[in-house]
Amino acid sequence: MKGNMYSEYALKLVREQHKIFDCPKCGHELLGERYCPSCKSKIIYNGEKDYYLKNSKLYSAGNSMQKAGDTMQKTGNSLSSFGCAMTLFITIPVIIILILLFL
Repeated sequence: MKGNMYSEYALKLVREQHKIFDCPKCGHELLGERYCPSCKSKIIYNGEKDYYLKNSKLYSAGNSMQKAGDTMQKTGNSLSSFGCAMTLFITIPVIIILILLFL
């Protein structure tokens, strides 16, 4: 059971959940093989791609970057609100004072 002869995902399901798979082409019983021993078709198990994606280092790194991005977005929104407040409470009164001084 080395290399690409068996699917790690399917082996896990076979061992932990006693799941039995059948070849979609010939119906031969599979126990996690990557290729059907009977008809030699390549086997891709349902849910296998999601399993590998969620267990990859890139997926966890992507989640970390997503959290960092969300934090930066919240910070940017706060700064934007502060900028609007600065405009309302500082710039506009200064303009009003200048207008009153030159009238």
